[in-house]
Amino acid sequence: MDVPQESGTLFVFWRFDTFARRFSRHAFQVLDIMEQTSRMFLLSGQRFMALVQSDDPDLAFDPVGARPVLLNPTEHLRKMLPAQ
Repeated sequence: MDVPQESGTLFVFWRFDTFARRFSRHAFQVLDIMEQTSRMFLLSGQRFMALVQSDDPDLAFDPVGARPVLLNPTEHLRKMLPAQ
C-alpha cells in the first residue's frame, strides 16, 4: 500500500504467528502499542495502520486498547468450518 508520508504511516507484519509463538507477551504488547499509536496519530489528523499477517488461523489475542482484535471474516469463517 502506498501511503503518502504527510497523511500517515503503515506497518506490515508478516508471519506474526511465528513471533507470537516465541514471544507471546511481547506480541501482545506490540499490538497494544500499534493501537495506542493509531489513536495518537488521529489526534493530529494523520492515519496509522498496522496490517498483521498470520499463517496460523488459530492465533488469537486478548483485546488491545479495550477493543477486540478483528479477524479477516473469510479466514475466520474457514477456521469455523470442518477441515476438508
